[in-house]
Amino acid sequence: IVQLLKRHRDHEFLTPERKDLAPISIIITTLAAWSYAECVAKRHYADAFELIIDVIARMPEFIRVEDVGGRKIYVVENETTIGENFAEKWNQDERLATAFFAWHTNALKAFNFLLGMEGLDAIGTHLSKSFGVPLEYAKRSLEPHTNAISVARAAGALQVVPSLGVVTSVTRAGVGVRQ
Repeated sequence: IVQLLKRHRDHEFLTPERKDLAPISIIITTLAAWSYAECVAKRHYADAFELIIDVIARMPEFIRVEDVGGRKIYVVENETTIGENFAEKWNQDERLATAFFAWHTNALKAFNFLLGMEGLDAIGTHLSKSFGVPLEYAKRSLEPHTNAISVARAAGALQVVPSLGVVTSVTRAGVGVRQ
């Protein structure tokens, strides 16, 4: 999850005028880790993608915002060094906090958009645009999935299960997909 978020961040803050506003890796990593820990401890997910979306969605919940003399102070604590605030620079330059929240919103949209997409070509194109990788690489990253589907189809094991969608193993609840 962290690597995907960092790649999305790198692509979104690619231009020289935006590069200095990019959220730092330690903030992304810390917030994703705390969110992940809470998500897996308190919730159940139908699949890994649902977990990824929830982890990303909940990241801002772990940013403490304090009011100090009428001024917003952002805190993302370093658990290993008492008193260290990873978001300290946000308190000196509000543009950094604004950039983080805008980036977070865009990252969540990019991941959520994948949920409604149909067709591996469309998914590959979206991955390419959202993460700044050549279309060839995005499509290649989908090959394990497409290969598993092709093998299951050839073996007569490809099914559609109403609550899950396409599955690559025979189940009682599934309806076979013709070769």
